[in-house]
Amino acid sequence: MLCDGIDRLEVAGALKSPYEATDTILMALHVPIDALADESPARTIESELEALSGDHALSVSSGRFARRVDLPHGAEWRALYSRDTRPDYRYAFGMWWSKHAPSLREMAAWVLLNPATGDTDGNPRPILTGCRHRSERWGYNGLIILNVFAYRDRNPKALKALGEQRATGPDNDIVLSRITAQCALTVAAWGDGGAGWKRAEAVRLILHRPVCLPKTGRILSLKGQPFYPKGIPRVAKPVELPLSA
Repeated sequence: MLCDGIDRLEVAGALKSPYEATDTILMALHVPIDALADESPARTIESELEALSGDHALSVSSGRFARRVDLPHGAEWRALYSRDTRPDYRYAFGMWWSKHAPSLREMAAWVLLNPATGDTDGNPRPILTGCRHRSERWGYNGLIILNVFAYRDRNPKALKALGEQRATGPDNDIVLSRITAQCALTVAAWGDGGAGWKRAEAVRLILHRPVCLPKTGRILSLKGQPFYPKGIPRVAKPVELPLSA
């Protein structure tokens, strides 16, 4: 259900900080702003990924995207992987365009279906670039990509052959829970690939106050899933993710 006041939400231009962006979005969604103040202080993206790595025997990789026309200062990135030889799972991928690694309170989390390969080779995929543009437009200093399934494959159809448990990854739930509890905003955006899986319903309950992006007048797809960002205008405003997702 579209929340009262969301049509009046203006997240572009007038906002001066990620905190103001978050406050404006939460007010439009009728979420008490002081709810964030009652929680423990958020870590930086670097410190949280290192903590998760130490707590769950995972591996952190890091690098930098080069400067480009739409990214004049470049961007740092960090990724959290399983410690397999390949590795099989990527649990989180964060990037930021501020001078220093931001607090997770200054970042937007995006929950997609599953990670492909390639974001860490210096050439961000179009979907990552699109999520970055939206996050920056909303006033945040960085983003972090999470996934319903942590198994890495360019073809999401490969998940069916793996089965739900193996495709999910043993540490995915704790990563989803810890990071979205600290991020300023969590956007559910896994698309219709989540249909037919009990996993998508479980993830909805793990996420911390999730929102989604409406498309062509609908909040959810015909299959009851939050829309994938591709093809949604960048001026689209986030709305509360319905419990039916």
